[in-house]
Amino acid sequence: MSISLVVKRKVSSHFTIIPNDVISDSNLSWKSLGLLVKLLSLPPGYPYLTVESLSKKNGTGTAATRSGLQELEDAGYLSIERTHDSRGRFAKTVWHISDEPCENATAAPYCDKPKMDKPQTEQ
Repeated sequence: MSISLVVKRKVSSHFTIIPNDVISDSNLSWKSLGLLVKLLSLPPGYPYLTVESLSKKNGTGTAATRSGLQELEDAGYLSIERTHDSRGRFAKTVWHISDEPCENATAAPYCDKPKMDKPQTEQ
């Protein structure tokens, strides 16, 4: 018995192209892969991008959405940049979404144990 797959596509506009490497990335669960597909399908400058709006739009809880977004951050497909105003309040949030993982996503910013006897300082 043989099994075959027939794929039918009928799209000429309003579609998203996703590399097969992303689809087969073992670092992504089904949940995070679905979130990535959803985020990649949004137009640049999408004005209502929040965890709550993603949760509501897809019928999932905010905790599940947050954990999926954390998976995407850990895998390097998502980084969220938050800027502050002069008074220290959040001013702007920019979501950087890519169909290619960032190479240094798994590297922690402070991997080494600090040397307490003779700490290195910048000049």
